Amino acid sequence: MELSELLLLGYALVVPFGSAIDLPIPSPLDSMSSLVGALALAALALEFVGRADRRSLDHVGPSLWLLFLGMTALSWFWSIDRSATFDETVVLGSLVGLSSLAAARRPSERFLLALLRALSASGATTGVVAITQLATGTLADSGTGLPRFALVGNDPNVTAGAMLLPLASSIALATTWRSHRAHRIHLVAAGLALSGIVLTISRGGLLAVGVVVVVLLSRQRNRRLPVLVGVVVASAAILPFLPAAGRGVASTGRTSIWRLAVEGCDTWCWTGSGAGTFPLVHESIALTRPELAPQQLQFEAHNIFIGTAVELGILTSLLVVGIFAVALAIAHHARNRFGAAALAGLLGVLVANLLVSNLGFKYVWLALLTATLAGVRPYSNDVLGDRVE
Repeated sequence: MELSELLLLGYALVVPFGSAIDLPIPSPLDSMSSLVGALALAALALEFVGRADRRSLDHVGPSLWLLFLGMTALSWFWSIDRSATFDETVVLGSLVGLSSLAAARRPSERFLLALLRALSASGATTGVVAITQLATGTLADSGTGLPRFALVGNDPNVTAGAMLLPLASSIALATTWRSHRAHRIHLVAAGLALSGIVLTISRGGLLAVGVVVVVLLSRQRNRRLPVLVGVVVASAAILPFLPAAGRGVASTGRTSIWRLAVEGCDTWCWTGSGAGTFPLVHESIALTRPELAPQQLQFEAHNIFIGTAVELGILTSLLVVGIFAVALAIAHHARNRFGAAALAGLLGVLVANLLVSNLGFKYVWLALLTATLAGVRPYSNDVLGDRVE
């Protein structure tokens, strides 16, 4: 396996928990996931330049990603906070660059299978961390009086979103292997990933878990085991909604944020306020409409499409819709275990991001990349069928 592939596998492995591992090196490479991502980006760039035989332009997805990055960079010229826009553009540039280069290479199916395994291992590892924190009483105080698991961005909702693709990968692998040992390993990995999501007590994350399971159920030929997995997942997902959880079904301020965004859309939704500036827009509108605003100012959008519309304009927001639609279509047409995992994972991430605004996070672009790779013609066609002998 080539260096670029090994680094991509390492990146997929560490994304759900790597941002919580601080390294004694300068920012922005001071976390495990950022460092591995930067190394993968460099290796992919060298391979793209030197290995024309490995290039692939099977789909339009990466072109749309680069167009989105260009529109993000252009917003610097009219941004209300150019420093925030510059920082956001740099972050998106690294994520889009890595994803575009990875999608522009022709992998082997064995690499794609290894990618599913790496994602499954990442969910299991993160789940072990969550269970360990629960057992030792070190779950973070969420500010709501409830201890909640949070690694990615120190945010339980973001952490739950980052574990959806690993969960989908584990279930897809567990339900398609004939080897009983491999089946049990991936089923345990799915249980660990699910435990981590449950411990975030993220309602959007748990809703997305249901989407992941439904999609995987619809794609499986063998219904017995997926139904069992679905029952277990549904039972676990109910737990945070019990009265003891104390969270209820309130919007926790999201509807107020969205109403304020609609209030400011006449001003900002044409050209946008500049990438990364939604909190400033929220504050400026909230100060004029205190009856609509929560006590805290400078909230994030808590919805990727609303956030993009305000920051980059409605046309760019529609472009983001197109980016997700293209990736979902690609994964839908890949009739194998990789396509099933990619489709379920990306749909889950999309649902979760209707309640958070994480377009600048690694796990979102990893899900888009995985879905796009499902449609790239591989070198071989021997291991990604519904079952492996």
